[in-house]
Amino acid sequence: MTMDEATAVQIASANRAAHAVPARYALRGAERRIIELCAGSQGVGALVRDVRVWIVRFQAGAAWVELAVDETTGTTVRVQRSRTP
Repeated sequence: MTMDEATAVQIASANRAAHAVPARYALRGAERRIIELCAGSQGVGALVRDVRVWIVRFQAGAAWVELAVDETTGTTVRVQRSRTP
């Protein structure tokens, strides 16, 4: 099952507090991507799997947070933050 952009944005928005996305960060959009995730241990020889996700970006000025929402499970599988606070 695949998910549409609106559903991904809704899931990411509902998970803002759980992933410490500040309230002042505005939704800036969503982009569909395939990302690599480590399955299990992250050491040498770790297994990697490709996952189709929606990257949902929240931003305030130069600072941003991206939540990667797995298209199949609807869970947030990665959180990336800018270095700018």
